[in-house]
Amino acid sequence: MLRPVADQMALALERARLLQETRAALSEVEATTRRYLRQQWDTYLAGARGQHTSFWDVEPGLTPTRDVWLPEMEQAFVSGTPVNMTTDADSNETLTRAVLAVPIKLRGQPIGVLDFYDEGRERAWGEEEQALVVALADQIASALENTRLFEQTQQRARREQLITEIAAKMRAAPDVEGILRTTVHEIRRALGVSHGVIRLGEVAHTPTGNGQTDEGDGRDER
Repeated sequence: MLRPVADQMALALERARLLQETRAALSEVEATTRRYLRQQWDTYLAGARGQHTSFWDVEPGLTPTRDVWLPEMEQAFVSGTPVNMTTDADSNETLTRAVLAVPIKLRGQPIGVLDFYDEGRERAWGEEEQALVVALADQIASALENTRLFEQTQQRARREQLITEIAAKMRAAPDVEGILRTTVHEIRRALGVSHGVIRLGEVAHTPTGNGQTDEGDGRDER
């Protein structure tokens, strides 16, 4: 009588162990995905420094800015949850502010913050208002990610086209010297730098002038 009970217990314990391992693996995958998204957005925003990635909308109109990072915004970004509070006039604020800050999250990873507040008067933010901003923050995150992926695809397509064009010019060169000249010249132009050097052979301890260089002024020297 005890033997089948023991067998069933062993099966139940094994299922519990496998379930725990699956949950742990799923948590690790989710954490890895969040880190990857954070890295991708950090890279994207670093490349978009010349663009406005923050806007301040106040009467009488919209103002692009890069300096707005209010305390409630930081709190919402770090915690990943909405911040709904009223700051007192006797704190660091000169006026009472009723704030509602909602993180913009992509797969659980904050990538930005929506912040709204009334200044100079108390206000109780309702559940419906907060739910509206949270729902729109989700839509914003989805739209932003789609746009980022589209731009990434366009950049990849332009890069592949450039590689194809340079490779075709290299293959059209009649000899080794022509390949070296074409390679250094075309890559320098693609990178937008003033000088490019290409060299075949081992490391030279003293300059011998055997490398192919392109100095950006129409002169190729050997």
